[in-house]
Amino acid sequence: MGAVVDVALLRDQCRAEDVDDALLELYHDAAVAWIEKRTGTPLAAGAPADLRMLILLLVAEFYRNREAGAISAEVERSAMLALRPHLPLTA
Repeated sequence: MGAVVDVALLRDQCRAEDVDDALLELYHDAAVAWIEKRTGTPLAAGAPADLRMLILLLVAEFYRNREAGAISAEVERSAMLALRPHLPLTA
């Protein structure tokens, strides 16, 4: 999977100077997968700014809650609202 958001930006978002790139890349890939699962659309470099911001939000949440292994209900609600314009229309 190619990076949608650069690892240096992920590091800045998480304020994680001493964290291995591989861990941030794992969180990035998990955030991208989370978004793709809900939108049904693959993400790539050049994704819309709101989706790149959402990746930053999710990566920071994964990093902050790395021991719990989940995102908070509040962040999930916010993420779903941010995804609303990108969700497929239902009949």
